[in-house]
Amino acid sequence: MYVALLSNSVTLFAVVASLLNELQIQNSELGRLALSTALVMDILSTVVTSHVLVLYNNTGFLAAFTMFASLYSMVVLIPLLCRPAMFWIIKHTPAGRPVGTIYLHMIVMLVLILGWCSIKIGQDFVLAAFILGLSVPEGPPLGSALVKKFRFFGHHFLLPIFVTTSVMKDALALSLILNCKGAVEIGIYCTLYDAEIISGGAYNVMIISVMIIASIAQVSVKFLYDPSTKYAGYQRRNIMNIKPYSELKIIACIHKPHHISPILNILDLCCPTPENPIIVDALHLVELIGSSLPLFIPHGLYRKNSSYSDDFILAFDMYEHDNVGTTEIHTYTAISPSNLMYEDVCHLALDKVVSIVLLPFHQRWKSDGSIEFDDKYIRTLNKKVLEISPCSVGILVTRTNINHIRESSITRLAMIFLSGKDDREGLCLAKRASMNPSIQLVVYHLISEGRDCRKENESLHDKVILRDIDKGTRNVTYEKIILNDGPQTASFLHDLVNEHDYFIVGRDHDSTLPQIHGLSDWTEFPELGAIGDYLSSQDLKTNASILVVQQQVSKK
Repeated sequence: MYVALLSNSVTLFAVVASLLNELQIQNSELGRLALSTALVMDILSTVVTSHVLVLYNNTGFLAAFTMFASLYSMVVLIPLLCRPAMFWIIKHTPAGRPVGTIYLHMIVMLVLILGWCSIKIGQDFVLAAFILGLSVPEGPPLGSALVKKFRFFGHHFLLPIFVTTSVMKDALALSLILNCKGAVEIGIYCTLYDAEIISGGAYNVMIISVMIIASIAQVSVKFLYDPSTKYAGYQRRNIMNIKPYSELKIIACIHKPHHISPILNILDLCCPTPENPIIVDALHLVELIGSSLPLFIPHGLYRKNSSYSDDFILAFDMYEHDNVGTTEIHTYTAISPSNLMYEDVCHLALDKVVSIVLLPFHQRWKSDGSIEFDDKYIRTLNKKVLEISPCSVGILVTRTNINHIRESSITRLAMIFLSGKDDREGLCLAKRASMNPSIQLVVYHLISEGRDCRKENESLHDKVILRDIDKGTRNVTYEKIILNDGPQTASFLHDLVNEHDYFIVGRDHDSTLPQIHGLSDWTEFPELGAIGDYLSSQDLKTNASILVVQQQVSKK
């Protein structure tokens, strides 16, 4: 019976890691907390078990006796010495008068001193404070004075926040995870049964309990915990709402070495200047293989480079050095399961309050137009980030390696504008790029001859952002293109695709727009939208790169 009780009071790290992997939340905040807690539980259970075995075998008794003697002495001496002192304070307090403030301050200092002593004997700080609290006489004048002194902060602030609100669901989910049993426990039970330490009845009960607890835990945790809720947008995190002469915060995601150069080109396209700097959080995403514990490494704090991040860190450090005063870069490495990498991306975006996340497209082409690289896990990541990201998202489709944008050369940039918030977000980025005089920007406004199908507010927003688009700037051209259906749009883009080095397009458009009618029906990659998907088609022989922009998705 004691063996059964002890085994059910401890959950091993390997079982927790396996459960979280099945639930696909091991990379979330709750998952990390569960893994950390299970790891601590493993350590503590090992310590307790070793002490029990020492006492059971009558070896090393003196060391164990010394430890327990210190603990018992503290438990006895605190009430024996402090409680009479409390009564002395009460005795010297005049009837009807409050306890002197000096005495209350002394009690607080005593809590800190006893907590330090508790730590010195190898116990927790809270233990001594708890024993001292039990020693305080209840009621007035001392007990009530202490309650009154700390009531507001403890009762009206800490208690409602930490007990009666959001943590309750997480705590319940965490408790279910940490009480789950699995294959490791079943193996232990079989060993105990074979050694005749437990009876057949106890063995059957323990095996059935493993099945029941595991079933309840998985269903309940999925119901109680949704890691995506923390990404709900309660503030505007996009390029449109950046104030003039303020920094643009970007997350740049890297999977493979060939993603580095195109991402750096886009950073150049963002036109960092001392008046409008950019702050880049560069995130190297590495698949977790051969381990159960995901890692997130901030290289600004941990400068010992990992072999898989050397080139990544060096490239961004050099870029920051070449753009000192205009660009600030922080590098990170996230080692996670491929199907959970989006958690690292979105959590970093939420924590750093960035305006846009840059993601590489999952395909890469050779110079002859054939596909060189295709990773379905990157595509899954991109789709998930588009769904739950707390800020705007840009997917970069790269054809060939293009040299960095330099002031001495001309970069031809095109913005394909139809209507909608994604197009307006992309146009804001294009406007920022046009601040670089070496970038020639052409804004193609695709309109139809028929009745305007746009909603009234959308039409108004479009007019505002397009107003004075080409006034006062020599390197910006605005063209209205009349197109009445999808085939005309496809023909126009086909003729245009080799006239520019970069295209910026919005992802989502109103399906009633005649300009894209028919294009959306043939979309191969919905994450790129109708225009982005066509420009990225393998049938188009071009070296131009395409940045597909989605503005921050509002979540209610």
